Amino acid sequence: MAKNSFSLHQHKVAGNSGKIICNDNFYINQDDTPGIFHCFAYGDSLWLKDYSVNKVCGAYISFNFYLEGNAMIEYQGRKYEVNAGDLVMAMFRNSFRISTGDAEIVRKRCLLLSYTPLQSIICRQLLPDDLTIIHIKNPEAVSGILDRISNEIKGEGNREKLAHLILDFFHEIQRQQESSSYPDVLKEALRFIARPDSGKIGRQELADHCRVSISTLNRLFQTFLKCSPGQYILRQQLALAARLLVLGNMSIKQVAYDAGFSSPNFFDRIFRKYYNMTPKEFQKRQGETSEFHYETKF
Repeated sequence: MAKNSFSLHQHKVAGNSGKIICNDNFYINQDDTPGIFHCFAYGDSLWLKDYSVNKVCGAYISFNFYLEGNAMIEYQGRKYEVNAGDLVMAMFRNSFRISTGDAEIVRKRCLLLSYTPLQSIICRQLLPDDLTIIHIKNPEAVSGILDRISNEIKGEGNREKLAHLILDFFHEIQRQQESSSYPDVLKEALRFIARPDSGKIGRQELADHCRVSISTLNRLFQTFLKCSPGQYILRQQLALAARLLVLGNMSIKQVAYDAGFSSPNFFDRIFRKYYNMTPKEFQKRQGETSEFHYETKF
């Protein structure tokens, strides 16, 4: 078994009174040969009132999930307020300033991802701005994934498992964004599609489950998701297939059927259309160090 490449780095700052006002515990990845997915670091931070610091994201994409308290971020002359339950994504190489608010304690969890081609593309498609703040409606779901990432990093630090968890993290952000302001009927449709056998769901079955007509269902998907129910289900199948391929321990044929595709040939054709590479190429390049360019309709 390969040695865990993550090492603990602690950072503490004392205030004028000598009291610790910043306590950061980060696990930094010493493996500097990232593949398609790569976790630069994971950390937990506890800051006290009246703490402020200048930061630069630099070589990583930063996700900060605020569990308690509030803070103020200053970036390019603008100020952004952050509260408990907010997820902040920063994807830039410029400096910014962050200060704690009026709460006595600020607790947050940090996930730092390297600028690999696929991670960069997915992040830009999910959160196109350099600095994005979204309020998480289901914080338990995000915390659960971060728990698993933290446990893996503090345990074996397996690259394949971490890649799988990073994909789960991306998909959870996508689900949180999509379901935040949707009608109840559409929310129920998305919950039904999220079942493990979603690839086998037809339009009529979905409409019957939601107690609406197919035309109403189509209208809701086109209005809020800019796609048909079938196209949305296909995207979820492709997302599941990508997660299975990242694990690297399944045949292409098995991935195709487990993700709900009717045949491996159909799966190969659709996957190539969306990811600009075959499933075999995608699986092979997981773990490779050379950079490559492709586009995806994630």
